Amino acid sequence: MQSIRGLFAIPFLVAAGAPAACDFPVPHAIDLAYAAAVERSGGVTAALRDAQGEAWEGWDAELNRLYAELRQATPAPAHDILRNAQRAWLAFDTAQTQWDIALRADAGSAAALDIADAALARRRARVCELDDDLQRLRASGDGAEE
Repeated sequence: MQSIRGLFAIPFLVAAGAPAACDFPVPHAIDLAYAAAVERSGGVTAALRDAQGEAWEGWDAELNRLYAELRQATPAPAHDILRNAQRAWLAFDTAQTQWDIALRADAGSAAALDIADAALARRRARVCELDDDLQRLRASGDGAEE
């Protein structure tokens, strides 16, 4: 299985301090659309920010979809644990974004791109974690009845 990192040089996947990228069995549609939008941008900041925004919305929708699937597949006694873990991750993500903003307050116009890249990488990585959890739960047969 070839990783998406091997197929595409997507800046947010290799940003300093970004979570490690996961491997999807095939390149994810969001990654493909983002790579194409970055290519079309010609390096224009406004176009890059638009591409980041669209990718973030895609990963956020995927995050919400996977969370709902994982919750449905999780045995009822663990629902609160899953919800608490997700809330803690969302709080971490918000706090980390605020920290990234504080660190780059005087970094110029590239700071917004860097901050968004880091947030995008975190959102994608969380999708990977939830997808891995869902696959593991389904494979174990310990999930809730559907």
